[in-house]
Amino acid sequence: MTPRLRFVLFWAAIALLLSGRITGAQPIELKLAYFVGDQHAMSQWLIKWANNLEKDSGGRITVKRFPGSQMGPVQQHYDFVRTGQADVAWFLHGATPGRFPQSRMY
Repeated sequence: MTPRLRFVLFWAAIALLLSGRITGAQPIELKLAYFVGDQHAMSQWLIKWANNLEKDSGGRITVKRFPGSQMGPVQQHYDFVRTGQADVAWFLHGATPGRFPQSRMY
């Protein structure tokens, strides 16, 4: 076996070992906060998005939903993501006056 072939086989074996570790990684749980109930049209879209994310990831990603302001009032949803309490949040700029001056309507 030539040194070059040994080198290639060595790195191929390392790649196989690492790919096994990646696929065997712990599942990822995302926390999704939104302030409306599950009957709302936007909630239906978020539920569909979460289900597709779980399906497309082969179950490696799960989404734990917090509808109806379960985490707290809509005014705090931006902060939930900023501080890491939630991974994804849906909120309205209009419910957070003064927080986002660039999106303000005149």
